[in-house]
Amino acid sequence: RGRIALLEGSFAEAAERIDAATEVYRAAGSAWGVANSVGSLAEVALAEGRLPAAQELFLCAVDGLVEAGAEPYAVFRLTGLANTLTAAGRHRQAALVAGIAEQWIDELGVPLGIAPYQRHRGWTADALGAEFATTVEEGRAMARTDAALRHLVA
Repeated sequence: RGRIALLEGSFAEAAERIDAATEVYRAAGSAWGVANSVGSLAEVALAEGRLPAAQELFLCAVDGLVEAGAEPYAVFRLTGLANTLTAAGRHRQAALVAGIAEQWIDELGVPLGIAPYQRHRGWTADALGAEFATTVEEGRAMARTDAALRHLVA
């Protein structure tokens, strides 16, 4: 229900419902559920324009999902981080994160045609022009550890 509230633009309700779901996942011992809920809270923060909070929450979600063995979900949350960087006007970092995500997608063999990511990727491509493709390629060669991602977006 939290995602529905988010899509309807009811951000406070979305956060409340996602927080409640997070507690259920925590009580059940579901590391995946907790990390994915953190990613949903990041989406709320992004939608509200709280970009530093969104960035931190997406980083936590990616790390938690990797630890939970849910890499396809981690990639999805990594695209949310790229969206956050685009929204902040940090297009070079967004393109590097896009490269990291796209390399990971290729490794996993998981198709990822997420409309918000594609839209933000287009904005970053427009902002960087000819530099976009080379920056994405540079990102594809980067490490995707939590420490590396945190250094990249610092």
